[in-house]
Amino acid sequence: MKKLFSRLQLYFNRLSRRFFYFLASPAKWKFLLFFFFAIAVITSLIIWKPDYAVDIINTAFGFFLGSIGIYFIGVLRRSTEDYNKVINDVEFLKKRGYDSQNIINFSFNETVIEDFFNCCYASNGDNFKVVDNNDKMFEPDGLIVNSFFDIMKSHGGSYKHNEFTVRLDDYTRSDDGEITLYTSRSTVFNHLITNRAIDYYIQGHMTLRDIYESGPSLTPLAKSKMSNHIGINAFLIIECGNKKYLVLPKRGKTSTISKGLVTSSIASRLILNNPQENINGDSKIPFQEQVCSLLRDKLSFCEQLNASQEIRFLGFGRNLYEGGKPQFYYWIRMCCSELNIQEVLLNMKKCKQTKEQLDLDIGLMLVELDSLKYCKHDTFKAKRINLRRNKEIYFTVEKSFLANLYLFDKKIKTI
Repeated sequence: MKKLFSRLQLYFNRLSRRFFYFLASPAKWKFLLFFFFAIAVITSLIIWKPDYAVDIINTAFGFFLGSIGIYFIGVLRRSTEDYNKVINDVEFLKKRGYDSQNIINFSFNETVIEDFFNCCYASNGDNFKVVDNNDKMFEPDGLIVNSFFDIMKSHGGSYKHNEFTVRLDDYTRSDDGEITLYTSRSTVFNHLITNRAIDYYIQGHMTLRDIYESGPSLTPLAKSKMSNHIGINAFLIIECGNKKYLVLPKRGKTSTISKGLVTSSIASRLILNNPQENINGDSKIPFQEQVCSLLRDKLSFCEQLNASQEIRFLGFGRNLYEGGKPQFYYWIRMCCSELNIQEVLLNMKKCKQTKEQLDLDIGLMLVELDSLKYCKHDTFKAKRINLRRNKEIYFTVEKSFLANLYLFDKKIKTI
C-alpha cells in the first residue's frame, strides 16, 4: 500500500511540474487567454441569443474538425517529404546499379551493419592542407536554376534560411601521404536544390539523380554538378570511470532532412563566423577550430564539465544518398573520471536549442556505448541513462550516423 501511495505521489508531482512548465510559457498563456475568451463569447451568445446556439455550436465544431484535418495533412506531408526528395534505402541504390565497392559491412557490439558509403579516406595520422578560394562561388547548372521554384516545393514542410556554406571542390593525395583539400563557397539554397532534392521528380518527369548521378560510380568532385558543401559529423563520448556514454541528439520535425531521427552528437554543415574568412592551413585534424565552435554551440553543456577534451579525426567520405555530398567524421573524447554521471545529465537538460534554425535538434539523450546494438532498417537499441531510472530504448538514426559508427569502429580497432 505504501509503495502504491508513493508511486501515485510521484505521478502527481510529475503532472504538477508539467502543469507549471505549461503556465510558465508566454506562448501558452496567449493560447489560454484566447481559449477562455472564445468560450466566454460562445457562452454569452448562447445565453443571450439562444436561437443562434445550434449555428454557433455547428460552426465551432466545423472549425475544430477543420483544424484537426489541417494538422494531420501537415503531419502526413512532413512524414513523406524526406523520402520524396532523398531516398536513403540500400536496396534502392543496389537496384540503381551503384558500384558494390561502395558497400560497407562491419560488426559493432556483435551486430552486423551494412550500408552504402563512399569512403575517401580513413585516418591514419596523415597531414591535411586546406587551399581555400573564398572568392569562388558555386553556380548550379542552368537546368537546375530554371527549375528552382519547382524543386524548392520539395522542402515545403522544412524550415529554410539561406546562408553561405563551404564547398569541397576536390581533394588530392601526394606521394608522402599529405591530403590537400580544395574549398570554395556555396549556399544553403544551392544545397537544397541539388544534393538535398536529388530524388525529387522535377515537374513530375525526371530526378537529378537520373540526370547527373545515375551510377554506377559517383561523379568526381571536380566535375560534380551538386553543391557538395562540407558536412561535419562527430561522436561525443564521455568517459566516467570505466563506463563510456554517447551523447545523441534528435532532429526536429522542421529539419530539411532526417526529420525526427537521431543523429551523431554533432551533425551540421561546416559553419564559418564570416563567409569571407579564409580557412587555409595545415593540420592533422582538418577544420578543428570549426568543430570546436560547433561543440560550443550545439553541446554547450560540455563547457560546464570539468573534463579533459580530445578531438580525433576519423576520416571523410561521400554520401551516396545525397549525390556524393562530402562528410567529415570525428570522435570527441571527454574524460570525466571524477564526475558523477548525474551532473552530466543535469547539465544536458539545460542545453536546449529554442531559437528556430536550420536542422534544429529538439533534445539530447545519453546512452551506454557498450549497450548500443543494431536491429534493422537503421534502428538501434541501447540503454538510456536517466536521472531516475535507466531503460532500454529503440531509435532510428540518419545515414551519416552509420558512416560515423563505421569509421569510429575502424579507429578503435587500431588503438
